[in-house]
Amino acid sequence: MLSGINTTKEVFEMKKRITALFMTALLACSMLLTSCGSFDYAKEDLSKYIELGTYKGLKFEVAEVKPVDDEAVADYLEEEYADFVSTELQDADYVAKDGDTVNISYVGKIGGEAFEGGTAEKQDLKLGSDNYIDGFADGLVGAKAGDVKTLNLKFPADYGKDELNGKDVVFEVTVHSVSVDVYEYTKNITDATPLADGDNAVITYSLTVAGNDKFEKSDANAKITVGDEEDLDLPAVCTKALAGLKVGDKDKELKVTLPADYANADVAGKEATFVVTVVSATRDTTTDKIDDAMISTLTESADLAAYKTDVVIPALTKQFEREAKTANYTKLWTEVLKNSTVKSYPANELKRVTQSVYDDIAFQLGYYYKLSVREYAKQNGYKNPADFKEKVCKPQAEDLIKEELVLNAIIKAENITLTDEEILNGYKLYYEEYGLSSSYETFEDFKAAVDKGEFPYNIDFESGFMWEKVVQTLLDSVAK
Repeated sequence: MLSGINTTKEVFEMKKRITALFMTALLACSMLLTSCGSFDYAKEDLSKYIELGTYKGLKFEVAEVKPVDDEAVADYLEEEYADFVSTELQDADYVAKDGDTVNISYVGKIGGEAFEGGTAEKQDLKLGSDNYIDGFADGLVGAKAGDVKTLNLKFPADYGKDELNGKDVVFEVTVHSVSVDVYEYTKNITDATPLADGDNAVITYSLTVAGNDKFEKSDANAKITVGDEEDLDLPAVCTKALAGLKVGDKDKELKVTLPADYANADVAGKEATFVVTVVSATRDTTTDKIDDAMISTLTESADLAAYKTDVVIPALTKQFEREAKTANYTKLWTEVLKNSTVKSYPANELKRVTQSVYDDIAFQLGYYYKLSVREYAKQNGYKNPADFKEKVCKPQAEDLIKEELVLNAIIKAENITLTDEEILNGYKLYYEEYGLSSSYETFEDFKAAVDKGEFPYNIDFESGFMWEKVVQTLLDSVAK
């Protein structure tokens, strides 16, 4: 049985050794490879197939965990709240600054002559980015919509085009507009803030007209927009009358005059009594930066500082630890494989794994690209599917088998085993790292699903845990 080394790499984000097209296929195929074959790596005499090279005491520079600095925290926040960002077009007198987006057209000239690729129309450029040559974006800081800027610049000596390398260039840039990124979110309105037009409120109300017992409108939990002139249930005089009320106001009695063209002719133009209780309210809010108000609304943290301390820094610490661990595992395991030599491949196992790789790539090609292996082989210079299997699938199968041979040979040589506690901790790590609380309320629920065979993915967890223990054991012996 293959122990699922490639599945382990999927679980622990280990390096990708194949082309982008086949990566998904091979990762999925690794699940197939964990199924039992006729070759038992744990019982076979592996010395007939693999010669281990140096695998302990290897020398390389161990990757250190990156520090969590202000820049890392800022990047985390920007990525975490990217979905809240929208762009607001600014007035003509607004002065562009770093971080703003300008929409521009430009013509570049060398020696007074326009050159190929130096002209563009209505392109967006975020100031502060390095999408253009040095000085281009910086030269537009301070510009306004309608400005025409002349930028005297120089292409880098190693720009990459002989006709442009190191040349002086003049760009005439027309600024069409300036936009600012803002964060949009909805916040709850407290009982200290009066309602204003555009706020959304949940209210309990009744609307009556004195002397007309047949007319009454009421609702226990109506969702109303303050100042809405097109509300289907309440006339605009009522939605506008909500302005100035506060959350928690109870049985507020407001006098309003129904419009002369009110749908109910019996009360049109009459004075009415609008009795309102404001249950709750929200306000669509924008801010040019992530601040205390935004964080306290969208998270359980009291303010931005608490959010950084309680959420961001721990998350980044864990991420950087994982990245360093992955880099070290990848480097070490690659070296161990390079030092080891395959004497021969178990014939039936090679045939089985090659077919598994082929079958899964065929599925991926059909599912994602609507291609048969025959079509793909023809498009990419292979004679036929058999040629594709021999030249693509078989080498991948050999890589998988080599890893399995090396892994099991080291396990035997070092007499490495997993304790029950290590296995349990491995499951806990997987549950936490992959955020499975959204699918399983508790770790115990997740573990029970695995034990019952109800986990939706065919992952050989314990082989993965064993692989990590082997590599960590070897890493502990590295000469740093």
